[in-house]
Amino acid sequence: MYYYLLDGEHSPTVRLAERLKRELTQCGIAGEVTLTSSVLPIERLVESGLTKGYTTLVAVGPDAHINHVAHLLLHTEAAFGFIPIDQPSRYRSLIGISDWREAIPILRNRRIDE
Repeated sequence: MYYYLLDGEHSPTVRLAERLKRELTQCGIAGEVTLTSSVLPIERLVESGLTKGYTTLVAVGPDAHINHVAHLLLHTEAAFGFIPIDQPSRYRSLIGISDWREAIPILRNRRIDE
């Protein structure tokens, strides 16, 4: 099951969260969508996702946010995914997408690389 960690401090959060949920549901991908804030920093949300037993944590946001989540998951058993929203984004180039919506089918067909 997926746990989505949206960067609430650097992205159009509420609207993006609603669109993301809708797109994920249409692709048949279940999960919980969360937003970072000053009250719920990314460290706390990652810990919450791991405690809840999510198997894949997905960072949604700019490159710096994706890097931060990846760093927090380094010594865990969780799989890591990402949906880059920056333009330009080196992560968009890495997975060969031009828009965040194109990352969703990639998540659905995920494979774990070490």
